[in-house]
Amino acid sequence: MGTDLVVRVDTSHVNRLYTGIVGLLMVMAMAALAGGVVAAATTGVAGWGFTYMIIAIGALVQALLHTYHWGVRVGAGVVLAMNAGGLSLTVPPTGTLTLPWSAVGSLGVHRVFFRRWVVLRPAAGVTLETPGVALTGRPRLWKWATRRGLYLTLGDTDSDVATVTAAANYFSAHRVAVQP
Repeated sequence: MGTDLVVRVDTSHVNRLYTGIVGLLMVMAMAALAGGVVAAATTGVAGWGFTYMIIAIGALVQALLHTYHWGVRVGAGVVLAMNAGGLSLTVPPTGTLTLPWSAVGSLGVHRVFFRRWVVLRPAAGVTLETPGVALTGRPRLWKWATRRGLYLTLGDTDSDVATVTAAANYFSAHRVAVQP
């Protein structure tokens, strides 16, 4: 699929975001660990030390999860590609869904809190056997797309919602009318 619009992850933005989050979680874990040692040593009550240790373990687990998501997001590369033939949407690390414009049911913009999300839903009756439809990766990606739609946030990409919606309107010849 030759591409005319390619939306990539802005790795510098993602790195700035996750560096702060993971750093804060590590500081929290170390502070809780130190607090647990001090509480257990000074009061002689192991209960407070145990409580602090649980907090420290929770912060470390969250730091590890965020580090994993950081790597997945930076390694995603291209998350959306469009041309006159259709579009390809990547949901890292699950897989990539490619649809011709005739198989796209709706491509909308939804606001959730302060973020705007591009939502892709296949047309009714479209299956994985429909010509032009391709799925690489896990089959649950198709189940997500047909049930609730695939959500793509553009907050950490090199493109914005207006560009993506204008490209979708242009490439689909306004068959999939999207309002920014």
